[in-house]
Amino acid sequence: MSQVHTQLLTDDASGLLVERTFRLRVVSGPDQGKEHVLDEGTTMVGTHADNDLVLTDATVSRYHLEIRVRRDGIEIRDLDTTNGTKHGGAKVGQVVLTGQARLRLGKHTEMDVEPIDINVDLENWHGDRFGDVLGTTPPMQRLFAQLSKAAPTEATILLQGETGTGKEAIAEAVHQKSRRAKGPFVVVDCGSI
Repeated sequence: MSQVHTQLLTDDASGLLVERTFRLRVVSGPDQGKEHVLDEGTTMVGTHADNDLVLTDATVSRYHLEIRVRRDGIEIRDLDTTNGTKHGGAKVGQVVLTGQARLRLGKHTEMDVEPIDINVDLENWHGDRFGDVLGTTPPMQRLFAQLSKAAPTEATILLQGETGTGKEAIAEAVHQKSRRAKGPFVVVDCGSI
C-alpha cells in the first residue's frame, strides 16, 4: 500500500490560507529546548546523526521514532526500541495524533508534539483570469492565487456560493490545472440530489 503525504490546508479566522503542520519540542532531558518542524514525508528521531531530530539521551535508540504527516494528523511509530516510547503513560508501538501530545522517549526525554499553522505565502496573481473565470478585484485575485496553489495538490476543495456566481466554472478551471486534467470533469448538482 503506498503512502500519500498530504499538505493539510486550513482557513484560519483571518481568511488567510494556512498550512497545518506539527512541531516537535524537547521539554525535558539532555536535549531540552531542541525543536523540529515537520515537513512532508518521513521524519526520523534518534541518537544517530542521520536523523532529522538528533538527540543525545543515551536511553534513546539510534533510530527511535518514525513520524509521518497524514491527512488526519501525524503517525508516530516506535522502531522496536529497547526503552520504548510512551504516550499518556502507556507504551506505544504506533499511534496517530491529531492534536497536542507529550511523548516520553527512553527514560529521560520528554517531547511535545504541537500542531502549528504556518501562513502560506501566496504570490500575487498576475492577470485577470483563472481558466475561463474573469476577475480583477483584490478578493478575486486572492482567490485565484489560492486556487493556483491548491489545484496541483490532492487537497479537497469546497466551493460555496449563490446560484450564478461561477462555482462550476471555477471547479472546471481547477480541474484543468490539476494532475487529473486529462481525466473526465463531471459536474454533480447537489441541489438536485
